[in-house]
Amino acid sequence: MQFVGIDLHTNRFTCCYLNEDSKEKTMRTFELSPEDLKGFYKTLTKDTIVLIEATINTFAFAKLFRHAVQEVIIAKTYQLKNINLSEKKTDKVDADKLARMLKLQVLGGEKLIVGVTIPPRRSATCVPSLQATGLSGSRLPKPKTAYIHS
Repeated sequence: MQFVGIDLHTNRFTCCYLNEDSKEKTMRTFELSPEDLKGFYKTLTKDTIVLIEATINTFAFAKLFRHAVQEVIIAKTYQLKNINLSEKKTDKVDADKLARMLKLQVLGGEKLIVGVTIPPRRSATCVPSLQATGLSGSRLPKPKTAYIHS
């Protein structure tokens, strides 16, 4: 089994690769370009588990490769506070800590990190439109506002 911690930025990402049965680690940084992404895909197997900190672009990034791995866990930022408290904060240090936390969780059996899930979007038929309700424009109810005079 392979554990990958990814520190993601807007134009690049740093990966730390740890194997189940060794203490050896591999660090690689990839640009978010088609060529580098192909190189990244080649490092993944169906025995790979990935941990990424939740950011704005994490979900779109994870969609690019989740089909090629066993699991992608997107962690809530507050669950990774020990990364943020690090004295030496670099992309490699963050990726390393993510990979170690992931390996500890999977092999140790403790649930340290709970993945973030995104609820499915509501379909247009579930949410009535303003036209369907008969309320539009000036016919919308006015909000009640209280004014406090001092």
